[in-house]
Order: sequence, then structure tokens, then C-alpha cells
Amino acid sequence: MNNAPPDLLPRIAGVLQRGQWSERTKCTRLSGGGRHKVFRLDDGDRVAALKLYGAPGVAAREPFEHETLVHRFFARHCPESVPVILDVDETARCVLFGWIEGERPSAGQISRAAMVQMASFVAALNRPAVRDDARASRLPHASDAAFDFAGHRERAWLRLEALLGSERHEPVVGEMKRFVEDELVPACRQPAEPSDRLLPASEYALSPSDFGFHNVIVRPGGPWVFLDFEHAGWDDPAKLAADFFLQPECPLDETLQTAFLGALQSKSVFGDDFAERVSRLLPLQAVKWTAVILNVFHHDSAAAATARLQARLAKAKSYWARRGTSILRHKS
Repeated sequence: MNNAPPDLLPRIAGVLQRGQWSERTKCTRLSGGGRHKVFRLDDGDRVAALKLYGAPGVAAREPFEHETLVHRFFARHCPESVPVILDVDETARCVLFGWIEGERPSAGQISRAAMVQMASFVAALNRPAVRDDARASRLPHASDAAFDFAGHRERAWLRLEALLGSERHEPVVGEMKRFVEDELVPACRQPAEPSDRLLPASEYALSPSDFGFHNVIVRPGGPWVFLDFEHAGWDDPAKLAADFFLQPECPLDETLQTAFLGALQSKSVFGDDFAERVSRLLPLQAVKWTAVILNVFHHDSAAAATARLQARLAKAKSYWARRGTSILRHKS
């Protein structure tokens, strides 16, 4: 196999043998993937994407098993919008996906029409028959799932407490804590409102979770394709929308937010108070996303370069400052 890292071939030998991939197969590491690794396999007229998962670790959910389960379910119900799984190797902890030819959306494609594409996928996942099958299949909750405002606030608080509990003593850590205390903590203290309610299970949403343009492939002349369901599952539909609007790499302005909500409401997918609950949740989810950007302060080793921490703190402050006039309006 061409260009493959030496330690990769023994691990995926079973996948290559079952798929009858030839010795001429070209293996290319793709960008992204986080702690997991993604490769493109190219053997003449055959192309596939190989996702190699990291060690299981001690997290509450097992990424390899979770994504395999949810991806298969989504692909079964939305075959034109989700890549097919070609092979799964539990020993190697890898999944081989059918290759989707296309590109990530360009800035010019993030428009009202794009909001319809995104909303259509969410609506397709939440058709009554699909939701019934998901319940029968015991599909799990999404990462960080909660089903009322108090639950979402508790999860945001846990992130802030982890940051404030850092035992590192560099000046940049002190600066981070002051930023969290001065900006994020007050925003997390929104009082309860009479309209807050605990969603019944019948109103849960099937959520792709890490839902945004970073996980979309635009095919020429075909429907958009959605990727990466490591954190997907049952969740609050308001959280699905709020997280999409606030995704740090591509936060959406109020015009696009309104277009997405309108496209979903036209399909009568979620409850009558859906837009109101999204509006209520936006400031709190902005706190969560800012805390996510700061994760390096408690995930990095003690030897992590101060420059990396300073860069991440600057990114968090910039994100918090530009989180959008629609977010600021909803704070009042």
C-alpha cells in the first residue's frame, strides 16, 4: 500500500483483505479527525474513507461503538444524505465508509438555501416513523444531552467549574479564570422562567449533534451529505439549533438563524414553542461553546506551551465578543 504509515497496515489488514484492496492502493491522511485519524483509500476505480478511532479511554461513551451504531441507523433512514458503511473492524477499532465526491461548503454557499438543506436533513431524521424506529432500537442520548433549561445550565456550570478548578499557576491561567468569572459565570446565572419546561420523551429530537458546515459535503448536482455522528443521538431540539447557530468556526447571523427556524417550522417537526426555546437557550450555549474553546486549560499536560494557552484564550475572548447581536439581544 502506497504512503501508508508503517504501523497502520498491520492494524487494518483484515479490512484490506476482506475488501480485496490491492497492493497498489494509495493511502492518504486527511486533515481533521481530532484524536481519531481519517484516511482516503484509493485503488484505481475504488475510493473509500477509513476512520481509525483512538483508544477507548475512560469516557462515559465509547466513540467507536456509539458512532457505528448511530451512523448505521442514520444511513438506513437517510441513505442519500449519509455515507454507507462498507466494513467495521472491532479489533482494529476502525470503520470503512463509502467515499463521497464533493467539497466542503464555501462561504458563498452558506445562504438561505443552505439553511433549507440543513433543516431538511434534521426534518428527515425526525420523521415520526424514524423516531419510532429509534425508540425501538434504543438509540442512545447525544453527548451533553439535556431536556430542560436547568439541565443545560448544569452542564454549562460543570464546564466552568472544571476551568476554575485548574491547579496550574501560570499568569495565563489566572487571566483565563478572571475571564471566566467576569464574563461566563454571570451569563450562566440566568434565572428560571415560567416558560421553562422539561420536555417529554415524545418531543426529543434525533440530533446529529456536531451539526454544522464543517461536517457537510456538497455534491455536484446532488443532496448534501452529512458526516461525523460520534456525539449524535436523542437531544433537546432547541440545543440542536442553538449549537448549530453558535458553532465557533461558522457562527450564523440572525438572518440565517431565522431562515433555519422557518424552514424547520414549515415542516412541523418540533413543538410550537421551539423558536422561543432556542432564543432562550442561545446565551447559555454561547457560554458552553466558549468553555469548549478553553478545554486545553484542563486537558493539556502540565508541559503544554504557554503560547498555546494564550492563543486559545485569545480565541475564546474573540468568540465571546463576536457571538452575535442576536445573542446579545436575547441576554436582556
